[in-house]
Amino acid sequence: MSAIQDKLIKKLTPKQQTLLLLIIPLVIAGLFVYLVYLPNKKIISNLDADIQKNESEISKSQLMESKLPELKAENVTLQQELKLATDKLPSPSEGAGVPDAIKKAAMGSGLTVKSVQAGANNTGPGGLYIETPVNVQVNGGYHDLGKFMEQLDNMTRMLTVAELDISSGQVRGKKMDLPIKFTVLAYTSGGGK
Repeated sequence: MSAIQDKLIKKLTPKQQTLLLLIIPLVIAGLFVYLVYLPNKKIISNLDADIQKNESEISKSQLMESKLPELKAENVTLQQELKLATDKLPSPSEGAGVPDAIKKAAMGSGLTVKSVQAGANNTGPGGLYIETPVNVQVNGGYHDLGKFMEQLDNMTRMLTVAELDISSGQVRGKKMDLPIKFTVLAYTSGGGK
């Protein structure tokens, strides 16, 4: 130690010297915490969060990678099923005959046809199919309507019946005469992507 430091230390009482020996390390520790630890603690916690996020993404990626062969095989199967399903759909030109086929089926079932009108085509997702609504108004009995629905079900084209509305009717002779309205949704091939 230098002479000046010795003189300063000798002027201090032993109690002050002990206190000085305790305060100096505390001040150094406080400065370390304030100047080094606290600013870097935030950086460290951000880095820890990034590490956890990356580890989570890695585990997700590993799980997805392990399922990839299974998903590829399932995709091939689904593509084959899609091709078979779209091959069953009639072409748009064949779809133009749907209103006439519906009218013929209704009359063949004993229903009186008031109107059969095709609506605007709606393209399905990815252009895979075209949905054509055909609005139908007929009169007849429940039994005739059942025969008509059976004929629709036996058609080779894909058809669904929606918005069935049967109003109260009258008895004519031995038959019921009910006003019946519904929409037949006819599906044709859209070609797809």
